[in-house]
Amino acid sequence: MMKVFYFLLSILLSLIWVQLQAQSISHRTAEALDAYTQVTNKSIENLTQGISCLKGFQHAVTLYKERQHEYNFRSYKSACIDFVDDFLLQKQKEKATQLTATERAILNHPYNAMLKVYGTIVEKCRELETYVNLQDYANDVDMAWAENKLQEIQKEYENFRTAKRKLDAAIDNTYRKYQPYNPGNIHHVAEQRMRDIMKLEADMMDLWAYNLRPKIPINGIPNAAVIRNLNLIDSTFRWTAIPKVSLFYKKFVYHAFYGAQGNKRYWLDRNIYKNQLTDEHANSGYKAFLNDLNNGALPFFNRFCTYNDNFRGIALTGYCPSFVLPEEPVKIELEPVRYDTLTLNPITPSPERSGISQETAYALNSYIEFVNHAVRVCNSIPHVMINYNHSVNNAFHAQRNPFQFHYTYPDIPLSYYKSALFNSKYIPKTYRTTLNKQVTQIWQIFDELQQSLKQLELMTYEKSNTQHIYEFIYSRLRRVSHLIDQFNHQTDALYNNIKSIYESYPKDMSAPWMTTGTDMTALMDESRAIITAMYSYIRDSSGVLPTTDRLNEKAREAFLNKHANLDGINASKYGTYPSKIEKYYNEIIDGAKEIGELARTGFGANPYSDGKRGTSPSYTYKEFVYKYNHLIQLYFDHLVEIPDAERPKSEFFNPHIDFEPVSLLKHQKKMTFYTFIPPAGMDNQGEQPEVEQVDELYVSMEGYALNHLVLLLDVSSSMRNQNKLPLLKKSLKRLLSIMREEDKMSIVIYSENARAVLKGVSCQNKKVIKELDKLSSEGTTNIKNGVELAYKIADKFHIEGGNNRIILATDGQFNIPESLYELISEKAENDIIMSVFYYGNKNVMPKKMAKMAEAGNGKFSHVTTENTDLILVKEAKAKRLEQ
Repeated sequence: MMKVFYFLLSILLSLIWVQLQAQSISHRTAEALDAYTQVTNKSIENLTQGISCLKGFQHAVTLYKERQHEYNFRSYKSACIDFVDDFLLQKQKEKATQLTATERAILNHPYNAMLKVYGTIVEKCRELETYVNLQDYANDVDMAWAENKLQEIQKEYENFRTAKRKLDAAIDNTYRKYQPYNPGNIHHVAEQRMRDIMKLEADMMDLWAYNLRPKIPINGIPNAAVIRNLNLIDSTFRWTAIPKVSLFYKKFVYHAFYGAQGNKRYWLDRNIYKNQLTDEHANSGYKAFLNDLNNGALPFFNRFCTYNDNFRGIALTGYCPSFVLPEEPVKIELEPVRYDTLTLNPITPSPERSGISQETAYALNSYIEFVNHAVRVCNSIPHVMINYNHSVNNAFHAQRNPFQFHYTYPDIPLSYYKSALFNSKYIPKTYRTTLNKQVTQIWQIFDELQQSLKQLELMTYEKSNTQHIYEFIYSRLRRVSHLIDQFNHQTDALYNNIKSIYESYPKDMSAPWMTTGTDMTALMDESRAIITAMYSYIRDSSGVLPTTDRLNEKAREAFLNKHANLDGINASKYGTYPSKIEKYYNEIIDGAKEIGELARTGFGANPYSDGKRGTSPSYTYKEFVYKYNHLIQLYFDHLVEIPDAERPKSEFFNPHIDFEPVSLLKHQKKMTFYTFIPPAGMDNQGEQPEVEQVDELYVSMEGYALNHLVLLLDVSSSMRNQNKLPLLKKSLKRLLSIMREEDKMSIVIYSENARAVLKGVSCQNKKVIKELDKLSSEGTTNIKNGVELAYKIADKFHIEGGNNRIILATDGQFNIPESLYELISEKAENDIIMSVFYYGNKNVMPKKMAKMAEAGNGKFSHVTTENTDLILVKEAKAKRLEQ
């Protein structure tokens, strides 16, 4: 009996100890620290509202300067910002007495400095009030006083932020003195995780600012920073357990993971060409992200710390915004960058021993999500091009100027593309490189397609030279037709590889979700096969309609298995209803059968009878694609996204949140096609990509990432030929003419031994030319030492977010150890690319060198006198700046 008593006593004492560890700071001390935070947050609230007011004032100044229009000043006859309420300030002083004199001195120094800056901002805003009410703008030459005053306020905003962060540090130091972080306490862990998330959000916001002159765009949305934030927060919560510590913590996670993350995707993917012409879109995104942080995540964190029975912490201050007053806009690149053509073999995976993990299944589905969003964006393009092609041909025959091209740019799937690359770390390394190369090429095709449409729209404003305009339009239409075909081809290849990887994992056929998913997947596979066969029948005039026997057989089998499949699924466990799951099941069966019925009619599937649409193969094919994509979007994907059977409803912090089960793979949407049709009298050569003009690329490096090019040069005696090393030296000198001061170059030479003749030198340094001139050919070839030395230098001078690239130039064949391929592949994952320039006999193309380029995520090129300039400058322009 005594043993039981002592056991229970020990449990009670441990619980008390855990409680003390969670709340080692007293209520009075926490309240005193929170008083500083309350004043700071009220100041930030006022400053945030003041930015909108200051933007309006700036707009009024601009209008008066341009048109002597004083009407807009009438709205700004009171100060944009007022002092913090005296009651709040007095309350803070009273609560601060609960701290020691030393603590107050440490805190009051940055606190008073912050309030002083805030007071300066208020006084300067009141000067604007006086300026408006006394109509001083009438005597302000060129609005110089108003512009200078806004610049002064802008600097004080920055000073406030600096002072505020010093206060934050002082408050945090005092807090940690009373309550050190305890990693063994779940409440401390939850608090720290929330702090880390808000730090990520603040770091992202620091790379940005509100633009008071949005018609002069300089800011834009910092794509790279938003993408990094999106992926890091996603990985923080997706695969980690949600501790049951507080309702406020659960609401914080729900807001940060689903609300704010969705907001980021929206503003990021809407950051398209037309929205980059001014910073209005970026300003709206800035305000949305600021609101998510200060009015979304922050209140839940502060309530977690102050209204939690099991934990006592201190509140945090909000994020203080800033603004800019730009003078010169950034230049928007108009010329589309061509995609890199890659030749990749299909993946042939070996059978896996264990089932697929949730992380790997999610990563594979991330690729499919990206393509599906890209298809959604591009869905209307083929038919827009068909109609425009038709109108241009009519104008050509009528000998009049063509109509301007119009296209409504929807949002782009940039966030989904970057998420797919980020999550690829969960895919076995054997397949990862190939899949990432494929998805990158699809993005490049997509990007060139969008840029081509933008260029077509801009160029058709100019109609003075009709002949020139027609030549341009027809070359662009032909290129768009090619890009759409390549998009379809490459997305099909990617999906086939993804599916083969997924099917290499064994499946537990005793699980009801697996049997359900297997029947539905088989039906969707047959539907896809019908769509593929109809493409050949309609586009390629194969003359053979697909048979639908297998599809009907799978539909019948799925229906007969329906109740056996669904009875094993406890629908309420997933926060849904049996009737909802059954609806998805039935709709997939019925939709697949409709595709089969449609296939029997061939060209008669097109319900439109008018001449223009009824005779278009693309419009006929669209009917099949539409039904197939409709099945995926409304039914099959929903079935896949029902929460995992192993995650009971009681574990959810919100019953409306879905999790992807590991058992199912999504299906990839398809897009229709567009065939370029030249006007009568002009030969239709089909797809004829224009010959790239090297001179057009030798303009500048503006719009491209900074370079660190490591030239790994074979200087063995066989490279003496004028079409080898001397040719490369000549091309390099021409490339240097457009390189920037910040671009860097290293040169590693190898023959019998390897050595570096340049290390991370600016491309504008005269030393580069001198070292190139010194290069000569002698000795034999030793590749291994050269490659290892090149990577050491590439690592040392690596440029974050830059174009870090090793270019191996050789004419020989040599033995390459397997360890070298592994090194090249590993470095490629760390953003150091390797491309191979081959100067040897084109009839004896070395497979090992092509394999090196593939492992290095670069390109293998056979160099000739005709293409050496082109392939070299494309290496330097391989990576564009992210806006």
